[in-house]
This record gives sequence, C-alpha cells and structure tokens, in this order.
Amino acid sequence: MIKSTNGGTSWTTTRVDTSGEMPGCSWATDCYFGFLGPSAAISVDSAGRVVIAYNAGNSAGAAQRMYTRYSTDNGATWSARQEVSDTNTSVNNGFPALATGTSAQDFRLTWQDDRNGPTTAWNTWYRRSTNGGATWSNAIRLSDLTSGAPYKSSGGYLFPYGDYQEIAVDSTGRNHFIWGEGANYAGPGGTWYTRGQ
Repeated sequence: MIKSTNGGTSWTTTRVDTSGEMPGCSWATDCYFGFLGPSAAISVDSAGRVVIAYNAGNSAGAAQRMYTRYSTDNGATWSARQEVSDTNTSVNNGFPALATGTSAQDFRLTWQDDRNGPTTAWNTWYRRSTNGGATWSNAIRLSDLTSGAPYKSSGGYLFPYGDYQEIAVDSTGRNHFIWGEGANYAGPGGTWYTRGQ
C-alpha cells in the first residue's frame, strides 16, 4: 500500500503481503502471462478503518487465493491475512472489488473464481463484513443467470472477460455489481450487472 499524508507531495510504501508467481492461463485463447496475477482492492470506512482484499499464491505457479486484512492505524500495521476464497486450494481467484457500506465497519467484497471448473465455469462471488473485516458472510454467487450468452452455462461462464469488475453501494445500502464474462480472454464477451442487499 502507498500512502500520502500531505496531499500527495510525498508517499510511503508499506508491504502488506507477498505472492508467488501466478499460474499461466494457457487454456484461455490469447491470455497473456500475468493475467491471473495478484491484484488488490482497498477501502476505508467512515471511522478510518482500512480493509484490503487481494489474491496471492503461496508458491510459484500455485492457484491464487483470495485474502483480506484490516488496519486500525491508517495502514501502518495490518491484521493477519484471512482467506475468504473457497476451501479448495486448487481454485484460482482474482479481480477483487471492495466498497464500504453506509455505516462504519461495513465492507462489501466481490471477486471471480473457477471453483466450478477452470475451463468451463468461472463465477462472480460476494461476501460482506459488518465488523470491519474480522469475519465475513458466506459467499453468494452473483453470476447465477445460466443463459443469455453462448459462454454461459448452469455452472457459470467460460472465463473472465478482462479484469473489469466493480462494486458500489448507494445511499440506501444497496449494492450495485458489474463484471465481465466471456468465452475466453479474447472474447466474445459482455458486461453483466446485478444489484441487491
């Protein structure tokens, strides 16, 4: 994490975690090396609590897992990492998006994984914490529409269509999710949206 306390004049860097080299994605047409590599999302609630969500691998070429950590001192120190991904350690996880809710300690997380099949069934998932990232709700599958495009099935979609994913929370506390699904890295693909508490 990089942080500025003087309006961007200078910056400090704090290492939150490390990751092994990401796995390749040779099964997906034109998928470049690094596409499934570590990425992070960060959010700060109204009380100043910071939560980070990120994917990381425990060894070179291992599947990327999804983790969260929180900080109560503006990012100077962090909690131990907490895994929020599926318990199957061979599942690839990526592309986290994180937002705060309408009250302190309310954090909303979404990401994509291939727990239903790496070449046939990626999905977009959601979890929520109401205690500042200390614990998280059970995962809810957002990509539950099983038709409407040739890359969709009852198991999910064939591949993430780019690293385009986001979550926003409106003034009523309702979540708005948007993400990309496709046949493979090169497409064809499309943008999908859902909303809800």
